[in-house]
Amino acid sequence: MPFQFIDSNASADRATRRRIRSHAAMGKNVGRKIVRPSRIKAFERRPETSKAVIHIPKIPEDTQDSEYIKDIVPGTPKLIGDWLSVLSFPEQRHRSKHLLSIDISPDFHCVIAVSTTALNNLVIKQEDSTETMRHLSRMFRIVNERLSGSDTVSDTTIAVVLLLTQYERIQNQYYQGLVHLEGLHRMAELRGGICKLTRDAPTLAKKIISAELEYALFLGTTTRFSIEDIMPTSTALVGLASSLEGHDTRRHASVLDFWFFKHLSAELQKLLAAMTDLAGLLNDASAGRRPTLNAQKFHDTVILLGYRLVQISPLGGPRPSNRLDNAVHLGLALFLMTLLRRLDRRIVEIPLLSQLARSAAEENFDDGRESQELLLWVLSIGGASVFTYTDDAWLAPKLLETTHALSLHTWEDVRRTVVKFPWINALHDNPSQSLYERVS
Repeated sequence: MPFQFIDSNASADRATRRRIRSHAAMGKNVGRKIVRPSRIKAFERRPETSKAVIHIPKIPEDTQDSEYIKDIVPGTPKLIGDWLSVLSFPEQRHRSKHLLSIDISPDFHCVIAVSTTALNNLVIKQEDSTETMRHLSRMFRIVNERLSGSDTVSDTTIAVVLLLTQYERIQNQYYQGLVHLEGLHRMAELRGGICKLTRDAPTLAKKIISAELEYALFLGTTTRFSIEDIMPTSTALVGLASSLEGHDTRRHASVLDFWFFKHLSAELQKLLAAMTDLAGLLNDASAGRRPTLNAQKFHDTVILLGYRLVQISPLGGPRPSNRLDNAVHLGLALFLMTLLRRLDRRIVEIPLLSQLARSAAEENFDDGRESQELLLWVLSIGGASVFTYTDDAWLAPKLLETTHALSLHTWEDVRRTVVKFPWINALHDNPSQSLYERVS
């Protein structure tokens, strides 16, 4: 058989391309028949529900992003994603750990759009954004159809709108997400109010309450719901009369022993004590000194403490006139943000809180040791939460000035000081140490 050289760059008409294919089929394929599967039989074998195989990109093991933490909160069970738990997630039917088989349903597009957006924040090779937009478009169509029909306030419809608020949250588009949050308020009212919804569908109700808190923290507003709406079904570990609040979970000197503690407002005293207790419980659980905390109880605790924080003073409202009250309140807000992570496990970026914390830190604290230790905690917990590399220009000299005033020369010296305040060792040590070593 003679060799035939083909110029693949040259244009070829249809007949030429047919001769090329015919020539390529000679040799070992001579006489071989092409047997194509029957379309009729393939249709008969088709399952009743369509399937979609979604490729889940692998997160690099050697990621250096300090905001990415495999165990979001040490001492608590690992969660796939608190927000996605409002929908029944499909089981994995493929052996590959990167494939997920999902039944196509009205909620499918919602889950994929949110999940893809979250994953794109974690991986190097990102999924096509046009695919996300296609799922979002279908998702909005489905929601509109439901809202105009008899399925207006069903559990599933509420769950889909909840995920819409989560999508906007991941995108840092909180103002756009307000329309969805307002829709959730209206749905709760149509179901008899948030208290009744808490009894009828507690998981959904708590997700709405959680969304309300997170939007209030970002926007600096008050919450639509009150602590009284949360209390009846709350399983919080601290912050309730029947909880561990008041029990001594401390193993070292604490801010509760400071002279200025008794001069804080009564509500701020209770909140500081509750968050100190929570940090102690998590540290003990992480160190194996007590059982791992129940995930639902932990979530209820964080939400309750967040509502109490906003009730004392919303971030966008009038700030406490007392300088120490203001610093403690903002420090507790910074601490809370390290526990309220997004679906992609990153800490929420709240420019308002970052600005307030910086303003408070730059005020003239008195030279007393306790005041300077309070300032050091605010700087350190801010470095583990909302402060970024762009803050180093003002943060570095302030941190060095404070450690010098306290005669602290090493990271261990700094750590022995900040652990007197609400501090989770496994969560806050590394980013705070990195900050100290970066600016020293």
